[in-house]
Amino acid sequence: MISYLKKYHNHILFFSILFIIGFFLGISFAIKNKIFLEEQINYYISNIDNIKCEYLLFHFFILNVSFILSIVGLSPIFSSTITFYEGMSSGFTITLFTMTLGFNGLFYGITFFIITKLLYLLLSFIFYIKCLSISLDRIKSYLLKNTPNISYKLRLKGMLICFIIIMIYDILLSIYARDWLSLFKFLIM
Repeated sequence: MISYLKKYHNHILFFSILFIIGFFLGISFAIKNKIFLEEQINYYISNIDNIKCEYLLFHFFILNVSFILSIVGLSPIFSSTITFYEGMSSGFTITLFTMTLGFNGLFYGITFFIITKLLYLLLSFIFYIKCLSISLDRIKSYLLKNTPNISYKLRLKGMLICFIIIMIYDILLSIYARDWLSLFKFLIM
């Protein structure tokens, strides 16, 4: 694990900075649109028992597109955009719950983030880092006009493991997220 962090520390730093910038932009966006969005939070609270977390198709599409783009060397653009978006949506959601419901909203927003996003984000960062490294290798081999002498087997194996865990996580979310979030609805009622 430590060798992985050392090997890809620039990639990790890059995606972390993008996520943090997106997170703060999401906070800013939520603050500027508080009045308009309070209705949506109140609707969410009144219908919390009917909320579904259906991320499976979206994540399947995003991860596959990222993988395909890594083969042609375009993964950095796509992965960066998705990482920024995830940061922005996370900051937006937590801030919106906090502004609408105070400290209880903050705790619920963090709980919502942990249940619905945290594992996905950690695994998708690993997936994107591997896509980025494949893309950079492909770009270097294209610019240097040589065939890459790099084995992609280990990176592809890691990507496949991340992909499978994310898909299982999304299936579990679609089945159990409502129950898991209902355990914490006392914070917002």
